[in-house]
Amino acid sequence: MRLTRLACAVAFGLACHSAFAATAYVSNEKDDSISVIDLDSLEVTATLAVGMRPRGLLLSSDTQQPPTEVGGLVTYGLKVRIRVD
Repeated sequence: MRLTRLACAVAFGLACHSAFAATAYVSNEKDDSISVIDLDSLEVTATLAVGMRPRGLLLSSDTQQPPTEVGGLVTYGLKVRIRVD
């Protein structure tokens, strides 16, 4: 399970905008959270509670708010807002 999360984190992190090339966002569907992973150290730097069954992460057009699918509804930052600094 942990290896699967890490593989997904690496894949998602590499697909992100260049400003976020060293950061991955991984949905933890059964934990109702999103993990923020530093890809240089492969360490979880934050775990954000976002609501029921998050999945399907994308970056918004301003690359600041990753829209998250929560319980089958894609929120695009309206219901689940995560500040990315």
